[in-house]
Amino acid sequence: MSPRQTTLITILNRKAWRAKDLLELIHTNVCGPMRRPSHHNNRYFILFIDDFSRMTLVYFLKTKLEVFRIFKKFKDLIKKQSGKRIKVLVIVVKSTHLTSLTNSAKMKA
Repeated sequence: MSPRQTTLITILNRKAWRAKDLLELIHTNVCGPMRRPSHHNNRYFILFIDDFSRMTLVYFLKTKLEVFRIFKKFKDLIKKQSGKRIKVLVIVVKSTHLTSLTNSAKMKA
């Protein structure tokens, strides 16, 4: 197991873990689709929350296909502003989606 995998497993096995420095732990979640689009026709949004400072950035998206592009934009912005890199990114997944992903993986196995 690589050191990165060991760190991730250690973090996930702890009940409560708080970051001790900026960008040590970032939580993210994609929400949507919304029933009604915004004035600019956005139906989704993505949140990035720094666990240490609680700074939150919200980006609005028209489709989920924009998520990776927006993540790269976020990563470049915070690297430029702070000079630091993200150490751990925690992606929040709704349990219904996680359950369906787990079930589809079992069906393929």
